[in-house]
Amino acid sequence: MCCSYGDEVDVFWVKKHNLGEKIVIDRYGRMKNCGVPEIEGMKIEEARETIMKLFESKGLVVKRDPITQSKQISERGKVPVEILPVKQRFVNLLDKKDILLKKNDEMNRYPAFMKKRSNDWIENLQRDRNISRSRKF
Repeated sequence: MCCSYGDEVDVFWVKKHNLGEKIVIDRYGRMKNCGVPEIEGMKIEEARETIMKLFESKGLVVKRDPITQSKQISERGKVPVEILPVKQRFVNLLDKKDILLKKNDEMNRYPAFMKKRSNDWIENLQRDRNISRSRKF
């Protein structure tokens, strides 16, 4: 199962399998283009409650139990993090691993064990480096 976007793994799967996107949360944390007119323009938490009321009014809810669910929480605002696709800038690194490893071998590292740490980081690169870091809190 993959939901766009719950975390970085979902972003990876969407790109890897060329899955279609349906973005229903805007940059202000409001519902948009979701196909449910009753929640259009609502904040996420308000929309969740409204959806449940809609389900209950139609007799679609059999049982409602509280659950514990882990969510990413922002350090600054202590609020849930929602991943939204935005334009980003990247430095191409994946096609330069050999060059980076060679340059790393030419450097003197203090302490010496940092050379291995750098080599491990370079060898394990799985995507290009994001330099724009467009994050909203």
